[in-house]
Amino acid sequence: MFQTLKKMFGGKKEAAEVLSPVSGSVVPLSEVNDPAFAQEILGKGVAVKPSEGEFRAPLSGEVTVMFDTGHAVSIRGDNGAEVIVHIGLDTVQLKGQYFTAHVKQGDRVKAGDLLVTVDLEKVKDAGYDVISVGKIFDIFDGEGLTESNKSKSSVHGMEQTIDIAKREFKGLCFTNLVDFDALWGHRRNVKGYAEELERFDVKLGEFLGGLREDDLLIITADHGNDPTHTGTDHTREMVPFFAYSPSMEGYGKLPDSDTFAVIGATIADNFDVKMPEGTIGASILDELK
Repeated sequence: MFQTLKKMFGGKKEAAEVLSPVSGSVVPLSEVNDPAFAQEILGKGVAVKPSEGEFRAPLSGEVTVMFDTGHAVSIRGDNGAEVIVHIGLDTVQLKGQYFTAHVKQGDRVKAGDLLVTVDLEKVKDAGYDVISVGKIFDIFDGEGLTESNKSKSSVHGMEQTIDIAKREFKGLCFTNLVDFDALWGHRRNVKGYAEELERFDVKLGEFLGGLREDDLLIITADHGNDPTHTGTDHTREMVPFFAYSPSMEGYGKLPDSDTFAVIGATIADNFDVKMPEGTIGASILDELK
């Protein structure tokens, strides 16, 4: 049932023998869509795509941490190794739903003892993908993202977005096209800005052709940066809000808004997610028909 994984722990020269905590296929940690793991900020290790929902102790030792949410457990092995078994990405947001812990902090475990059982199908159905393209990871420091994609240019970012739209995923793809701002707007390069718009328009046409009936596209900007204006700072014109879905039957101009918060509220409403208490903004989803 278990695969033996030999990894280096704590900078020691000797290798510690650790078992896979779950049956499945082993994946290099660098391929995990979370920099804390992929960049080994939390330490060396591997990822496993589970084929079942029983997670077991990868070595004998003491349970030093057992999260109330059941999504992670830490064990200090008798061989001196410190091992974290982290189940899923952003699964802490499920607040323990579909996770059943079978051990608690301070318990002694043997390699192979049952730690946590998980209803994998329900976890999969309950979670939303939050996929970023471009600078989104840097802007939000990776918070809440399930996948991050770096772009070489705005055209590359659109190509990545087109490819992502072809995949089967449930959630949000958030794309930032930085060239309009960094290369042309701040530098007041009118010709470059216009040519970038033309390149974007071509890719947008490709993207629209691949949208499904229940997809919703929103195009907006976080500030102005008029390339015909003086200076190099952001400019203060109102920003656009375009919305489109193949399911829409009508079209027209939406009322002006005095806050960006309508965008976040509308996206939350689209996914039937409750807005945090005390936040501003009202959804206009019902107007997007």
